[in-house]
Amino acid sequence: MAYDVTKIFQGAPRVKLGELIVECDLRNSDNNYTLNDLKGISIEKKFIETKANMDGVSLTSYKIVKPKWISFVPVTSRNGNKISLAFNDTKNTFIVSS
Repeated sequence: MAYDVTKIFQGAPRVKLGELIVECDLRNSDNNYTLNDLKGISIEKKFIETKANMDGVSLTSYKIVKPKWISFVPVTSRNGNKISLAFNDTKNTFIVSS
């Protein structure tokens, strides 16, 4: 069922997204998280198993995504005009490519 977002938010105050979220840049610098914790982010707005070849790749620069956090990938070159973002609705912490 498609929703008319203009009606859903009619009368709601307008705020900048930056007033509602805080950027976090925690890295796996202590190498606490492994390939088992690594996820990719799909254009379907979900965390997915990574498709990347990880042979010999250091995970120390990868970003940490704790439960109830959102992860966003600003690169859209392979996705056309779609962005990749996902909400971690699990009790697990993930790491994603920086």
